Amino acid sequence: MTGSPPSSSEVVAWRTHLSTDRDAGGLGLAPATVNTHLASLSGFTTWVCTHDPAALPHGNPCAKVGDLPLPPLEPRALTPGQVRTLKNVLDRLPRFHQHKGRRRSAGGELHAHARPLRDRAIVHTLLGAGLRREELVNLDLDQITPNTPEALRAAKKAKISGVRGKGSTAGDTLLTGTPCTVMSPAGGPANRPPAGQKITMATTGGVSAGWANPAGKMSSASVGSR
Repeated sequence: MTGSPPSSSEVVAWRTHLSTDRDAGGLGLAPATVNTHLASLSGFTTWVCTHDPAALPHGNPCAKVGDLPLPPLEPRALTPGQVRTLKNVLDRLPRFHQHKGRRRSAGGELHAHARPLRDRAIVHTLLGAGLRREELVNLDLDQITPNTPEALRAAKKAKISGVRGKGSTAGDTLLTGTPCTVMSPAGGPANRPPAGQKITMATTGGVSAGWANPAGKMSSASVGSR
């Protein structure tokens, strides 16, 4: 290392330069980006202090330099137009799961692991009730009142009881309008798991998919990745 070793005040000045607006002569980087740069420098100076302490006689210059505070997270929501587009895509889900071959596509045959009705019910439930993905995965169809296909088709709203949230909390929520309609085929006889198995939102539509666990239930990570 050549030249004088950096001091803590110089590291603070460098951090300030990274975060200062471009109009004021800085780089105008976001606080998270500045903290990433600072972490890289801190990692390097820590390595130097370990392998060549004489190069930094005054110690690690980053030791007492803290990260910039991050701005509060802003809630993000779909616009009404985006919601309409998403619902339009859900209405076409069966076509997306059809076989592409000429012999099978003519009859509208779906892939073996395709569950368009279940997927449609999951997204509409997320939109209509505002559940977290883990809350939805743990949802039992017996918690929904009414929970039969015929009653759901006729109902204007449905109640979900005992939704298990964060911190072992539980509460009730309501489904209104479209979610009641789309959930009725998802829980129909053709989409129910084998007898004796717990019926959940994650299992309605079949249990043969390779991304399900041995119990036939989808994990919360699977909901976010599909």
